[in-house]
Amino acid sequence: MTRILWILYRKAPSAIILEDNHGVDAVEYALEADMSITFIGLLQDMVTRVRKDNAKKKASRKLMQARSQLEQMMDAPGDTAYS
Repeated sequence: MTRILWILYRKAPSAIILEDNHGVDAVEYALEADMSITFIGLLQDMVTRVRKDNAKKKASRKLMQARSQLEQMMDAPGDTAYS
């Protein structure tokens, strides 16, 4: 089972953090299925990594968007406030 989890993590990491229609995620299902503590710990670590990576990506996108907007303001014709 751990091998399958690693494959999923490598190929589709976002799938690990998804919830079903009832708001239940993979960690909760693993707990209900009486999976080993080792497996649940690994799954929780993967969930944490995916969430951190997603947060970094979101912050990077916001930064790039802010830079783009600033560049557009600086390049606006007739704008002498920054010249």
